[in-house]
Amino acid sequence: MSCVTSLLARRRANRRHAKCCDDGVAAVEFAILLPVLLAVTLAAIDFGLAFRQQILLRSAASNAADYASVQPCDAAGIDADAASEIQNVSVLKPTLSSPQIQFMDASGGTVTDCLTAYQARVTVSAQYTLLTGGFLGLFGVPSSVTVSGQQTVRIQGH
Repeated sequence: MSCVTSLLARRRANRRHAKCCDDGVAAVEFAILLPVLLAVTLAAIDFGLAFRQQILLRSAASNAADYASVQPCDAAGIDADAASEIQNVSVLKPTLSSPQIQFMDASGGTVTDCLTAYQARVTVSAQYTLLTGGFLGLFGVPSSVTVSGQQTVRIQGH
């Protein structure tokens, strides 16, 4: 019995010693994992915001293309229609570049004359500055990306 008692006493002493030596291990592990968790979280937020901007630009291109289907030769009106869609955004409003308008014939070939065109393709693009650009730039991630939206419509009357 004394052998079992001494063995149990040794195990209790070892547990107390191991417990006091394990203090702070969780804090060190958390400190090691925190930058990785922050990078993944911020990258997910960045992806969501870039996707949101792409949806906004696709909507702006759609509105501008709808206008171009009725007034294909009014480049200023097409630009204004694309910009008006973005003006309704109150948070993180993208800065648009001028929409690109491409006219095509019935076979899909490019034509220069808006009066003889069968289709109009409007592309709207903007720069998106990544929230994680400075942090993840150390690993080769760019600080900004170009996001665009595109819409093709048939010109009415053709």
